[in-house]
Amino acid sequence: MLIAYLTTFIPVIIQTFIDYLLEESINNSVILWFLNLFKNNIPFIYTMCILLFLTKLATMIITYYRSITKDKIIQEFQFNIKKTLFTHIQSLTYHDFYKKSLAELVQNMADDINNIVAFIDKQLVYILDVILTFVFAIYQLSKLNLSLSFILICTFIIMIFASIWIFKKSHIIIQKSIIARKKLYEKLDDNYSNIKFMKLNNLQKKEIQEFSFLNDQDFKINEEKIAADAVYNMGAAN
Repeated sequence: MLIAYLTTFIPVIIQTFIDYLLEESINNSVILWFLNLFKNNIPFIYTMCILLFLTKLATMIITYYRSITKDKIIQEFQFNIKKTLFTHIQSLTYHDFYKKSLAELVQNMADDINNIVAFIDKQLVYILDVILTFVFAIYQLSKLNLSLSFILICTFIIMIFASIWIFKKSHIIIQKSIIARKKLYEKLDDNYSNIKFMKLNNLQKKEIQEFSFLNDQDFKINEEKIAADAVYNMGAAN
């Protein structure tokens, strides 16, 4: 919340400086309070530069500590979910292992956890940033111009629909990635389990070709996901 507020407060500082040059009144209570601290001691221009510097410095410091805190929370969450999963696997019966292949278990353990952690680390934090920035931006713009506030609201609605579209598209790509990664793990498991049989029957080249084909499929699907995310991030940034 502090980062979102300070980010939207920087344009207000610049707007106040322009208003001063145009000899218009200053209405922001926070800026007026800060100006009164240095009244008649420091020129207005220097005071505004100090306020802008302190705002940027505070944003950088809070962003740094938020990054550290977020990483600690995610690491602890990842450790706990892996520990819970490890405990659960030990309680499974032979029938559970018989129903699902080793490759499928490996795929579920690795990819699912990575997808959950990636969502919390990137998408969830990004969504919260967008919502908070939008709320504070509307608050600041409502004091300046209602028309700009309406434009911002329309832009935010467009971003919501774009997000829904990209998440649906990403869901399809992730499902394709899960299937491709499962086939890749199955091929690896089969090769390691039957390596002697492969050598006796001279099947190395055939298996290498099949593995390369599956690996290329997985790579193309990942490229598709990266391209979709890049388009969305560019649109959101603009």
